[in-house]
Amino acid sequence: MQSRFFWFFDFINEQDVVNALLDKAKAFAQENGHEYLMGPTNFTTNETAGTLVEGFDDPPKIMMTYNKPYYGTLIESYGLRKEMDLYAYMIYTAKASEKSLRIADAVEARLKGKGITIRNVNLKDINNEAKRIQKIYNDAWEENWGFVPFTDDEFEYLKNDLKMLLDPSFAYIAEKDGTPIGFGLTLPNINEILIKNKRGKLFPFGIFRLLFGKKKTKTVRVLALGVVEEYRKMGIEAVFFAKNIQESKKRGLLGGEASWVLESNEPMKAAAEHLNGERYKTYRLYKMPI
Repeated sequence: MQSRFFWFFDFINEQDVVNALLDKAKAFAQENGHEYLMGPTNFTTNETAGTLVEGFDDPPKIMMTYNKPYYGTLIESYGLRKEMDLYAYMIYTAKASEKSLRIADAVEARLKGKGITIRNVNLKDINNEAKRIQKIYNDAWEENWGFVPFTDDEFEYLKNDLKMLLDPSFAYIAEKDGTPIGFGLTLPNINEILIKNKRGKLFPFGIFRLLFGKKKTKTVRVLALGVVEEYRKMGIEAVFFAKNIQESKKRGLLGGEASWVLESNEPMKAAAEHLNGERYKTYRLYKMPI
């Protein structure tokens, strides 16, 4: 049964407006032979996705969405129902479990004995590093709900978009005897900087504020973290999280958001919760038969 995503969904607090927009999306989906309407997401689940339904008091982190509380109510009044929740965890450096950090250090030492090492991303070799990360992503996420593989062109665009922000101290690749098997990618929360651009423009002056301010942010976001199936449940994910926290402590950061995490992804939820991560935002994807 095929589903059609609806995306870039933004509206005022009027049910008639929502109905008109979704009627158009539904008609298009029906004309193209789809049986379900699902969303909102922007292009695919590799981009920003979901309607915020919990956690309205905190501004969004980098590359996360925000909407008013009425969105979910009007979407559900149209007839869409929850398909999947996406969680955001906030892990505060001051509250992170010291025991879990010590265990992660021991796990990393044990992994080395099995030929598994974790290193920082090499920005001088960013083109090849991006290809390694793309392959891991498409392998590791293949069985996940809603997975859409990154095309070469999509990943090239993403690489060019993010390389200016990437801090190698917050980007890791796990390797087994030199073969990449997992990665963790964390970005500075530049929304703390961009919110000061009152006109929303980077040029001509906003870009300098961004470049000089990215190392002064107080929070980060764990953008993506995954391990290929054969090497899961060995503690690699926990080591990635621990390294983020240790680097954040070193820099005096408030903490980091791990997002988003599928509500069905028990290993990733457990990894965040073992470090005393707090689930403080929920984004929802909706679905309906047409």
